[in-house]
Amino acid sequence: MGWSDVRSVRVLTACLIGMLIIPVTALGAHGLREARDFKAFRVYFAGKSVLGLKLHDIDIIGDERKAEIVAFYGKCEPRGGGGCSYPLEIGNTSICRTYPDIYFSPPKLHRINGAWGGWVRTARIFDVYTGRTAVSIFGVAENKARHVARQIMDVRRDRRQADLPDVRQKLLDGKGRCQHGPGVAPPPQ
Repeated sequence: MGWSDVRSVRVLTACLIGMLIIPVTALGAHGLREARDFKAFRVYFAGKSVLGLKLHDIDIIGDERKAEIVAFYGKCEPRGGGGCSYPLEIGNTSICRTYPDIYFSPPKLHRINGAWGGWVRTARIFDVYTGRTAVSIFGVAENKARHVARQIMDVRRDRRQADLPDVRQKLLDGKGRCQHGPGVAPPPQ
């Protein structure tokens, strides 16, 4: 499997998670308390409500090393096969796993509350890169995703900070020690 194939698989995975066609109860409800206790990287959400949608739940999917923490907003909309999807999902992963260059068509980045963010057209995701976290906003159009991006805050805080932590340039460029793919040598130091 070549590096472009790895990127394609990542985009496909992101799209499938964004559509989330399995019931959230099957994933296990960890909630806000568990998200606040998560230590591998900071976790962000848009508060108790955004765009008129109330926070339904926060789930931790996977183990701490490769976890994705997802905040679900709104009501579960039934889909064929017994599953459902939420109108808005905010996923958090380590910037070691999600960074601009993993996409076939990387986003054009601009500042979002002190961090960097951009719309990934091919995946219909708005990513925000802050500190060691990549925050992916799924399920809404670009203009609404941009609005949500301006509202994100650390789950450990009761209010949004003035600015999000910045991210190192080498992590944005995919040159961090943790960002090399299988069979690819780490970037030179």
